[in-house]
Amino acid sequence: MIDLGRIRLFCTGLGPADGPALLLVHGWGGDGREWSPHAESLADRFRVIVPDLRGHGRSEVPAQGNTPLEMADDLAALVETLHCGPAVAVGHSMGGQVVNALAVRHPELVRSVVALDPAHGAHGAEVDEIPGRLAEYQEQGSRAAADFVAGAFSAQAPLGLRTAHIRTMLGTPDHVIA
Repeated sequence: MIDLGRIRLFCTGLGPADGPALLLVHGWGGDGREWSPHAESLADRFRVIVPDLRGHGRSEVPAQGNTPLEMADDLAALVETLHCGPAVAVGHSMGGQVVNALAVRHPELVRSVVALDPAHGAHGAEVDEIPGRLAEYQEQGSRAAADFVAGAFSAQAPLGLRTAHIRTMLGTPDHVIA
């Protein structure tokens, strides 16, 4: 657990302390464990930093402020605290939004961005569904969100991957999900 002053984040670090920094950021309702296979394989060449975002995994859960912009500012504080910038920032899904915001708000801390399926840029009917879906998550909590995400996996996705993500999402506090 790293105390950043503004929040306490759980963070895993692998690889040489003097290696180029690679920040791996999970998506909505997940945690850093989702990056484990990748982090281990990259640790021989990079200083791999894998945080649990605020409200997720083993990090502190604030009552409010669980937004991608706040998360980006948390990551800026993390990079500064670890003296590892500029970092290559890699984010999946909501993590893609977070690393994009990190690069815009704190460009001096980011060498480059890799945003994988960054959960923005929706169109038409998909955008129209968002207010209703958020209301459902506020009413029904993480179970409704986990059901939605379960349906988003392809049939070819390994069962263990789907199960692990759903289990992690169900452990995420309802107010963070909504």
